Order: sequence, then structure tokens, then C-alpha cells
Amino acid sequence: ALWLSLVISRQVMSPRAAILPAALFLVLPFGRFLDPTHHWFSALAVLGAIAVLLEKRTASRVMVAGALCGLAVCFTVNRGVVGLAGLGVFLLWENRQNTLGWRALIKMGAFLVAGFLVTAAAVNAYFIWKAGLARFLYCTVVFGAKYYSADVNANTWKVLFSELQRIPPWWNLTVLVNWIFLHGLVPLSFLLFFLRYRRQQRENAQAPWAKLMLVAIVGVALFLGTAPAPAMTRVAADSLPALILLAWLLDSPAKTERMVRRLLWAGIVLLVLVGVPVRQFRWRGILNLPGGRLAVLDPTTYEEFVWLSRHTRPHADVFVVFYAEPYFYLDLRNPTRVPFLTTSDYTRPEQVAEVIRDLEQHEVRYILWIGEEPEQPTNGQENPGNHLGPFLTYLLGHYQICRVLSGSVTVWERNP
Repeated sequence: ALWLSLVISRQVMSPRAAILPAALFLVLPFGRFLDPTHHWFSALAVLGAIAVLLEKRTASRVMVAGALCGLAVCFTVNRGVVGLAGLGVFLLWENRQNTLGWRALIKMGAFLVAGFLVTAAAVNAYFIWKAGLARFLYCTVVFGAKYYSADVNANTWKVLFSELQRIPPWWNLTVLVNWIFLHGLVPLSFLLFFLRYRRQQRENAQAPWAKLMLVAIVGVALFLGTAPAPAMTRVAADSLPALILLAWLLDSPAKTERMVRRLLWAGIVLLVLVGVPVRQFRWRGILNLPGGRLAVLDPTTYEEFVWLSRHTRPHADVFVVFYAEPYFYLDLRNPTRVPFLTTSDYTRPEQVAEVIRDLEQHEVRYILWIGEEPEQPTNGQENPGNHLGPFLTYLLGHYQICRVLSGSVTVWERNP
């Protein structure tokens, strides 16, 4: 991502200014979320599509850009689709600027969509074959459209405030700065760019407006795709186009731009000087796990991983109810077809029934539960979107608590 940032930035601004977006990205968004999440991989593919089209828009380059969006959709469906839409809007804008006619636009659009569809179909062919087309479309398109927003605190605009409440004390400077930076400066960069474009496009004809507009339109498309549920991990992954535009806006000898540029560099240095020691000297537990040597920064997670490593073997069946972290690090296997359960309509009744069948079939020994100890469900549930009643009945009838860990984590063991 940093290399692509430099490739793109050096085509639209001076070499010295091109370092700024990479430095901001490294210290703030990327440095805060050192996590192998799918968001990084899909955003990287869309950024690659921008880089491919930046110099010129030939049929082959347009098809490759579409293919990269097709690859992005295999990691994050929404990001690949909105990235493709952003490229399409840019091609429309450029066509109108150069008055090339509808035939040229349709031709380029066909190459773009063809590259997207061929790549997406090729990568997903195996899954379509195994699950069936109807089931595949339901899981990847229909389910998300109908139930994604049911998880209110994670998949709607309310995630803004739920994340703000979880920010550590005021002295954790990097976390607070990240939250303000990602949710304030990123959208502001797009707004300031379009205002400058409107004001200067004619008088400053030497500026690389087409390249900048490509970065801006695709960046706005990514931002709009994330805006309904702007969690920090999602906004962080989409932030590089905005950072590139911000650096371009500040690439000027004017007094105000020079002062802001110096402030940003001072902030980068300060965050490095503060953030690195904080990370190095804060508490951490070191574990040698099947997935490799791991530094765990959270005592609760450390205790959980230690217990699991001592009571399970690699490839063992364990079901973690509300999240999926231990599977990868401890090389454990989720025996169900559902990655996790929720107390909202995001978890459907048929999924709960599938989990129960899979747990029974595999006779899973351990189940991890986070939160208050589950109770026998009543007929009048307070939350009508909570479909976990049958699962709780099964858990209480077939398992018993064998260990209570810190952080309200309870380990349930199957009855003999």
C-alpha cells in the first residue's frame, strides 16, 4: 500500500510532498490497525486499480483495473463493487471532458465490467460449484442487503459512538487522534479538493486534473460505501486516496499550506516518539502458538489463549460464540458453518439451527461464551431480533461451566 501510495503521489505532486501521505498512512491508519483483516486486501486491490489507470486509459489497462476490483470483491464485496462504480463514474467524467462520444464510453465500460466479472467468477467458481448459485448469491448478496444493518452497534452509523466510548483514557493519544483524523480530515480532504477544482480548473490548466479526479472519484466512492457503517477499520482501509489529495492540496509555497504541512510532519514525529515507547513498554504476554510467536496486548485475551493452548490441540473443534479470534492463532477449527453468533437479527433462526446440528454432529467439547452467564430463555423475549433461544436451551442442556476467565469469558464443557 505504501509503495502504491508513492507511485500515485509522485505522478500528481512533487517528490518531497509525495512522502507525506505514505507517512500519515503508516503512522495513523495502518499503524493503529496491524490486523490481517480483509479490509486491507480489498482496499489494496482498488488502490492498484487506480495506479493502473493513472497514466493512461487504454482498453487493456481498463480491463486490468476491472479485474483488480473483481479481486477486491472476493475479500470485501461492498468495496469491490463501489470501487468498480467509482472507476465507471471517472470514465464517464473523462468522456464528457474530452467529448469522445457514447460509443467510446460503452466500449471502455464493457472492458471494465468484463475484467471485473471474469476475475470475480474465476475466483468464486469453486464456491459456486460447491454451494450452488442460489445459495452463493444468498450468502454474498441477499443476506448482506437484508440483515447487515441488523447488528446496530457494528454495522450502522451508531458504530461511530460505540467506538468512541471504547477509546482508552485520554493519554492514549494515537487512538483518539486516529478517530478524529479518520472521521474528520478524510471527508474534509475530498470536499476541499472539489472546491479547489471548481475554482482553479481553468486558470490552472497545467495541474494533472484527470489523475487527481481519478483518485478523488474512486476515493469518494469508497468513502460513501463505508459511510453507512464507518467503523475505524473500514475508514482506515479507504483513507489513502484522501491522504494523497490532502498532500496535493498542501503542496504549495503559500504560507498557510506550508504551516499546515509542518504541523502534520510535527504530529507524525510526535506520534512516533510517543506511540513507539508506549507500545514497547506497555504490558504484553508472549505466547508460542501453532500460528507462530504472538505478543498479546490484552490480559483477558492472553488468559483465554493460554487456557485454550493448554486444553486443546491443533485442529480441535471449538466453538467461540460471539467472535472468531482464537481459530487462526491457535489453529483451531470452527465445526459449524456460521463464524459467530449475535443477539440481533444478523443471526438468523436457520443459522442457529445449523449451529446446533453441527455441534451435535461433531460432539464439540468446548464452547466459549462472552458476557453474563446465559439463562434459560423465556417465551417473552425482550429483543424480538434475538434468535439464540434454541441455542441457549441446547447449551444449558448439554454443557456445564468448567472455567470462568477474566473479562466475563466462560468456558463450557460438554456433559459426559
